[in-house]
Amino acid sequence: MPEGNSNAGGAANLQNEALPKTVYKDFLMEIATANVWVASMSGPVATGYVLLLGASEFEFGLMASIGSLAGISAPVFSYFVDRFAKKKKLTLFACLPVRLIQFLMAAIPLLIFYKIMPNPLLFYLALVVIMSFFNVFSGQAWFSWMGEIIPAKQRGYYFGRRSFVGGAVGMIFAVIAGMFMDGFSNKHFAFSSLFLFGSIFSMIAYYYFTRLPEAK
Repeated sequence: MPEGNSNAGGAANLQNEALPKTVYKDFLMEIATANVWVASMSGPVATGYVLLLGASEFEFGLMASIGSLAGISAPVFSYFVDRFAKKKKLTLFACLPVRLIQFLMAAIPLLIFYKIMPNPLLFYLALVVIMSFFNVFSGQAWFSWMGEIIPAKQRGYYFGRRSFVGGAVGMIFAVIAGMFMDGFSNKHFAFSSLFLFGSIFSMIAYYYFTRLPEAK
């Protein structure tokens, strides 16, 4: 276990020292809570959701390609990130819209069920496009931020632990999400409930982001 004092702001930017314990804990808690969110709203769950919306094979393929298309914007965002001094502030700004949009995702199944939304697939597609570009933006900012606060000589250790924790949590909650969906006969309410659960965890993960230090 890494050691260090509890002054997160002062020691986190010392590239040859271990992360303070409080920063290390928040670093792992962020990925753990974020992967509860991801397991609840992506992968097989997202596939079932898109099918519920009535997507054709072409529309399904189109939505699957949006992430790759948004990736083309990475050099533009990278150029902007390099010129912004406060990487934490930039990351928090870029991450927040995606998390707020998750709550709209949770509302769509109910709007369909009550026949309030005439074209939910188009609305969903628009949200996916917006989130994809913000994900690229936040990803560029996050990697730059982490490069400044994670000790250079121990990045393998910290990111290895992070990957292990995130992968374990994601695997467990992916199974739980599938079992939850199987237990509901009304899939509209099932998706809405599961997405609301995931949205709440997206904000918990955001909270742990706010606890991580800005580079000094």
